[in-house]
Amino acid sequence: MENEKVIEEQGLSIRDIVFIIKRNILFITLVTVIFTLAGAFYGLKIKKPSYTATSTAVVVIDTGANSNQATSFVYATYFTSTFTDFIQSNSVLNRACDSLQEEGIDINRAALANCIKVTAKTDSLIITIDAVVSSKDAEEGTKNSVLIANTLLAAAIEEANRTENGVIKYEPFANKLIEMELADEEDVVSSRGAFTIAVICMLLGLALSFGLCLINYLIDDTYTSKELFEKTHGINVLSVIAEIVEYGDGGKN
Repeated sequence: MENEKVIEEQGLSIRDIVFIIKRNILFITLVTVIFTLAGAFYGLKIKKPSYTATSTAVVVIDTGANSNQATSFVYATYFTSTFTDFIQSNSVLNRACDSLQEEGIDINRAALANCIKVTAKTDSLIITIDAVVSSKDAEEGTKNSVLIANTLLAAAIEEANRTENGVIKYEPFANKLIEMELADEEDVVSSRGAFTIAVICMLLGLALSFGLCLINYLIDDTYTSKELFEKTHGINVLSVIAEIVEYGDGGKN
């Protein structure tokens, strides 16, 4: 408790931190290594690999006789942001789910929304659709990710040009979104994230082990140095009595 009192009054110094680490280096190292190995094992053996396929679309610029190219580009960039939201809308996702179920992939709208990412860079007319699928089977994961990315792109284009009773439902979107590049199995990126998981577990193990050592240091009411005794009581220490060790035969040293 004396340690806690001194730290509350003067703060935890670098010297105190170094002392805690040196005194408990084996414990800290052991816990950190165990957490790191556990994280690596989970990432390599338990966690399913993820497969990411990417398809792209482009927003068409109006190039009519009465259009200004600069104005049309700015107008199209606004549409790009709008289309990223449109691709993730319920109507597009429902259409994509219906198409995927016909292809043998049983997926609902919520699950589909969770495995896709639709992005567009600022001042760019290109929209990127990433489909991420986790699977222990590499062939299945690759195939499904490609199918989802391409199906969603096709569903978005179809929905943008959908007609009801001969009238285009989304007039501003009609013929404004076209396919640029479909996802291909050769370009699918696979990742387990094992390294990231191992690093996070290592940091957790390091923080936990040091925290336990710090708590033990704070509740320890023994004086570990004459300086600590002097800080606590304001008394100068002239000398320190060596520790007496008893041996089995009753002798002392």
